[in-house]
Amino acid sequence: METDRRVNSGKCRKGLIFIRSLCPLVATFSPRGSHLFSRVVLTGLICGIMEPDNLHPLKGKRLDCMIKLIATDMDGTLLDERGEVDLPRLERLLDHLDQKGIRFVIATGNEIHRMRQLLGPLVKRVTLVVANGARIFEDDQMILGKFWDRELVEAVLAYFKGREISDQLVVSAVNGGFAKEGTVFTEVEKFMQPEVIEALYKRMKFVPELTADLFDQVLKMSLVVGLDRLDQVRQEVQQAFGDQLMAVSSGFGSMDLLQAGIHKAWGLAQLMEMWQLNASQVMAFGDSGNDIEMLEMAAHSYAVANAEEAVQAVAKHLAPSHQEGGVYQVIEEYLGLTSWEQVKGKKLDGSTTVRRLALKGAGENHNNLSGTQSSPSEGAWFDLYRRLYRGVFPHS
Repeated sequence: METDRRVNSGKCRKGLIFIRSLCPLVATFSPRGSHLFSRVVLTGLICGIMEPDNLHPLKGKRLDCMIKLIATDMDGTLLDERGEVDLPRLERLLDHLDQKGIRFVIATGNEIHRMRQLLGPLVKRVTLVVANGARIFEDDQMILGKFWDRELVEAVLAYFKGREISDQLVVSAVNGGFAKEGTVFTEVEKFMQPEVIEALYKRMKFVPELTADLFDQVLKMSLVVGLDRLDQVRQEVQQAFGDQLMAVSSGFGSMDLLQAGIHKAWGLAQLMEMWQLNASQVMAFGDSGNDIEMLEMAAHSYAVANAEEAVQAVAKHLAPSHQEGGVYQVIEEYLGLTSWEQVKGKKLDGSTTVRRLALKGAGENHNNLSGTQSSPSEGAWFDLYRRLYRGVFPHS
């Protein structure tokens, strides 16, 4: 992993010679690679986090004295193309992050119920900044909330009067999500599994009219207007409400309407103050417009490869796409962990892998090994997998 801070090679010449003497293979590949490798190791030595005889793992050790909080978006970032979390892989990361005292925060435009559905047994192991910063949960309990004034709720509802169905307007409040009767959510199949979509419709409260009296503390409102209308509608909303609202893209032609000043970075800032951290200790990942403030704030910011151009422009680094598990890859590299593909493929005996045995034991088709197969609905698979994984490879 590249380092942002340069090491004075003149003062460390003896150290470079020592490191290169241990790493002839690196020098063989390229002098530049050898030089970068030496800088990373020596910086780690200066930070006092490794000894010369303990050079593995190298990747990420450079930042161990700095990173104390990792924050990630969900849809299009941590979630895969099916809108699922790789639970065993995430649990493995959380185990290692806990050992190092690094907090893991999920910052999302979603509400708490979807996070519980996606994360299953891991929901209590992460801190959640939901509704784009409006509510914060720790140990699955709300610790902070920020809500709309009634006057703003009434003004926005009046603005969208007659367009509630066509613009797929949803009001997210503490007492649930509300939409007008007849609303059909047209883009959700792009990032949600069928069972999640079914749960969304069951949970949504469809009402004849959207009125302020229905809601107990509004967190945000959202629209689905399509990519072709997104910029136009966003500009119109900003012109209509000035500094009262922020209209930000949330991916897949969707848009969130947020109280001005309340966003993911605001929620993260509350946690940083609580935990006495600063921006230099934060690593963050995102893909959409509602991640921009968070990425601007974090000293170590990553846009996944599938991110919007505006998001890539503000991020300091580019991670692999969400389809490739980019967030996992970067954190695993930082922690110096064995590749997840190698862990999944470790053999118990002959050709039997932990993954194959867990799938078979869970009653799944153990010959179909494509994809992660790790949604909360497959609880039996997840429980078996982590028991096998932890029992056979407790230190991977």
